[in-house]
Amino acid sequence: MADDLFSKNQKYYNEFTVFQDEAGCKVSNYFYHGFLFVDNRFGREILDSLINIKKDKNHRYTEIHFSDIKAGCNKEYGYKTKIALEWLNLARKWLLNRKIKFYVLGINKNNLGNFWSNNWRYEKNIYLRFFELGLKASIRWFEMDKRLSKPLRVSHLFYEYGKYSDERKNKVIWLSKFNFSTVLTKKNIRLIFSNEKIQQKQNSEFT
Repeated sequence: MADDLFSKNQKYYNEFTVFQDEAGCKVSNYFYHGFLFVDNRFGREILDSLINIKKDKNHRYTEIHFSDIKAGCNKEYGYKTKIALEWLNLARKWLLNRKIKFYVLGINKNNLGNFWSNNWRYEKNIYLRFFELGLKASIRWFEMDKRLSKPLRVSHLFYEYGKYSDERKNKVIWLSKFNFSTVLTKKNIRLIFSNEKIQQKQNSEFT
């Protein structure tokens, strides 16, 4: 079998890289954690495809955020929306072909009190508690997939630079040590940036 994205031969496990991000809705007062699992065997193909779409539009280093995506109201879509739509079309195919998996945890904060007695802010407590629950639940859910040819293992986890970065990393290290048969360490739990130039700098420093 050919080596995967990280130049490893998946002899005993189906290894996945997990990407985590979050979003809140002020209207409904819901908060969401999303966990994208990418099969390492197809990681290079997926990454190159996403980059090539941006290259084709001559916007390789443009950041694209959810708030940039606009519905067309009798107008031409902007280039960011066009790129995002092409990405979504590919993601649909990758989901059907089992190259990626996606898990989302939604939290209704309307009736949720501050359940930890400490000096942290309510939002931080909610964030970290459900980050942990979402990571546990997503790994456990996909571990039970009987269509996997080998046991699932998470080899890397990337979370977007933002709130509580150090706490997230420490929590993942703790979870991987006591809860999961993973290979997560300080080395392969890493921040990721939506700005590709910053990310490339991070990659060069990492290597």
